[in-house]
Amino acid sequence: MTRSKLPKSAQRAQLEQAELLGPGLIHEMRHPLVGIKAGLELIARRLGTQVTDLEDWQMVSTQVVRLEELFRSYQQLFAPEPAAHSPFAVESVVQRAVDLVAWRARRLGPRFEWVRDGSRRAFGSPTALLHAVINLIVNAIDAVEEAGGARRVAVRVLPKPLQVRISDEGSGIAPEHVGRLFEARFTTKPAGRGTGLGLHIARQAMQRAGGDVHLVERVLTGAWLVFRGTLYRPALPPPAAHVAEEAKVDEAIVVAVVGDVVRLSPNGGTSALAAGQRLRADDSVRTGRGGRTDLQLGARSRITVAEGTQLMVREITEKLHRFRLARGRIAVDYQADGVRLLRIESADGGAVAETQGARFGVLSTGTAVAIATATGEVNLTSQHKTVEVRAGTQSFAAAGKPPSGAEPIPAKLLLKVADAAAAQDRESLCAEVEGTAPAGSEVLVDGAPAAVAEDGRFRVRVPAAADKKVVTVAIRDAGGRETIRMVPCGGRANIPPIKDIAIRWRKKGP
Repeated sequence: MTRSKLPKSAQRAQLEQAELLGPGLIHEMRHPLVGIKAGLELIARRLGTQVTDLEDWQMVSTQVVRLEELFRSYQQLFAPEPAAHSPFAVESVVQRAVDLVAWRARRLGPRFEWVRDGSRRAFGSPTALLHAVINLIVNAIDAVEEAGGARRVAVRVLPKPLQVRISDEGSGIAPEHVGRLFEARFTTKPAGRGTGLGLHIARQAMQRAGGDVHLVERVLTGAWLVFRGTLYRPALPPPAAHVAEEAKVDEAIVVAVVGDVVRLSPNGGTSALAAGQRLRADDSVRTGRGGRTDLQLGARSRITVAEGTQLMVREITEKLHRFRLARGRIAVDYQADGVRLLRIESADGGAVAETQGARFGVLSTGTAVAIATATGEVNLTSQHKTVEVRAGTQSFAAAGKPPSGAEPIPAKLLLKVADAAAAQDRESLCAEVEGTAPAGSEVLVDGAPAAVAEDGRFRVRVPAAADKKVVTVAIRDAGGRETIRMVPCGGRANIPPIKDIAIRWRKKGP
């Protein structure tokens, strides 16, 4: 029985089931994706840069991020109501799209052109734009690869009217196909190569978000095919009383990325961080093992985010640069610029470091915040007490306590460790690491943070394992210095057992 011959009630039931199919698939597919992502993170944590620096690893990680973006796009498309619009940086979205298809674009080499020459803002759905731009870039790359020769793909953001253009020098669109270009299930690709859904869904997503995707020029073989993604209205200006202040807002610009570094968006999404991206309020960066990134503030100031760190942008205006250091270490080179102030807050906001010009380091362990100043002056405030940390001195504030008095930075970073495991625990423990570290420093035992008392003492029980022979204890301070010690498993019990005994008698002379 065909659908048309079914009773109307049965047809409605089929339609309702079909409407639930898409969201249901997204919901179910997210579960294995979460497992894949968790597995990759565990492997990265265990093997570090020996795998995370591999191009193959970076490609896999990027595609996991792309799957997350796809699920978010389709979830937004299937939602009963369009997603709430918000202001966003157009170039940053296009940059993310280029990053997510970099493994395809890289094959073209200089024949793939993406020129980022500004920072234009729009009002709408960055998720819809990301989905559409990825689709158009992939289609353009397919077109030039199929056409062969030295053909190019170009990506541009144009200001008047605000639009994104993806152009390719493929074989073009035949006149009879132009009217069907965005029709569902229409494709000019060979059987098995295309579904005819990409452009249709991209246009639907953009139109649902208030924009559009359409063909600007139709040209035949050998010339450029240009699409235009019209981007909503530019963000409405704020009330007159705030116009002057808003016009002076600047951003933290990513100028360098090394190793494992991700960007955390305010809505919880993650993506690989790339040089040239711009961070605004509520954006965060997180560095993994061996990762590092440099952020430029204005023309003369810079923050270096070291490995194992999470930093959030709280506010960036003409008068205030405000960040929150959840955990880890940053190195700051902040040049005086009028009355502008730099403020670094601890994870709970209980400790605050402020300066108008200084070169210094900040370390947050989750239970304490430490400052080490190289030049200039930094004020560390906690529990209504402020300590001035001048050049060559350091101070720390334990959670819920006022900061310590500023003291000269010691010449060496000392770490004392020993195995304090009792004899009866030797079989179950590799070692019970006991030690002391300078107050305010971060202690990692086999890469995991250790709880450190105010007097610098720590104690960690490390389970035994078949192939485990040593425990690695590392510390770092606010100034960026590091010290590493190795503790053998089992202490004296680690001496190899005696397998053979030889007894010799010395012959006495007559």
